[in-house]
Amino acid sequence: MANINDGDNIPANIPQDIPPHGKLEEGITEDLLFDAIRKSGYPFQAEVSNKIASELNKMSLSFNIQEEWVYVDGDSNSPRSLDIFAEIALPSGEDDLNEKGSRPTRIRPFINLLIECKQSSLPYVFFLRDSATTSKVRYPEMVGLPHKNLRIFGAPEEYSEGFSFCMPIHDLLGSYELISCNIPAPFAVSFAKAVRKGAKLELTGEETYRSITLPPMKAADYLKGQYSLNPKHKFFSLRFLVCIAVVRAPMIGTYLHEGRSILVSMPWVRTGRMGPAAPEDNFGANTLRYFDIVHDYLSTYLDVILKDLRELARRAVSISDPLADGHAITVGRGDPPISLFKNYPRIGKNI
Repeated sequence: MANINDGDNIPANIPQDIPPHGKLEEGITEDLLFDAIRKSGYPFQAEVSNKIASELNKMSLSFNIQEEWVYVDGDSNSPRSLDIFAEIALPSGEDDLNEKGSRPTRIRPFINLLIECKQSSLPYVFFLRDSATTSKVRYPEMVGLPHKNLRIFGAPEEYSEGFSFCMPIHDLLGSYELISCNIPAPFAVSFAKAVRKGAKLELTGEETYRSITLPPMKAADYLKGQYSLNPKHKFFSLRFLVCIAVVRAPMIGTYLHEGRSILVSMPWVRTGRMGPAAPEDNFGANTLRYFDIVHDYLSTYLDVILKDLRELARRAVSISDPLADGHAITVGRGDPPISLFKNYPRIGKNI
């Protein structure tokens, strides 16, 4: 490309009289400017956004992608921006009206991708473990339903009269059966970024926490706060929140093998951060919030994740009334639980 300050070798269709707003100061060359643009990360962010749009179009899904999406930091109450926010509408059958002309489902499922993009010539190092630090996998995070747990009443032929129990929505939908809702990639208990210090390298976890972990997590918290629900509402939007970091940098995992540290490269790592459970969670004192770090593996990653989340959405839509009402009645025993529920009889007000 010709230098915009150089009148030589400029294509005929480009005006040679450079207007004042296009002139660069002395010492600023086109190469310097391009180098600054490349290092800024914005071209990489645009690539990621375009790739997501391309993959979603292949799947014939309706979606909206916004770069530099603004949310409010819950700690500082200040506006922040996330690199990419994508909202994907999943099939719910709402376009098919029943014989009475009303919607057949009360649940409309969506996926929200919360994405931070980073590039670096220095590697990210992931400290791998054989398994997650908790046996309770609650993935993906969900928001939009009026109830965190479902009250299940036993069928008279199976349980004593009046017997009931609560079940978390993840267990109800059988998320444990789906690959991406468990630990589909190597699990890292922590990760850090290599930085130069003289001729040597050092690792910093603070950098990765502030620049990669916090933005998607805080954006997810902001979304949760936007959906304060009234259980009396009839229709609900169920949103699966997926926090992702897409990096263009070497991704190196390390683990202990027979007393020695082994290094291995990888395109996808799942990690998590332990935090206190929400007040309404009666099934554990803490919770592990998961998020994924992905290299130029995005097409395969999206294919795996979206396949399972579409199945999760299908299951939710199939029992939309119990999910909306907060209770159901079993029709037997078995696995997965979702196949055994029917609507609780409605007499007067909801229980």
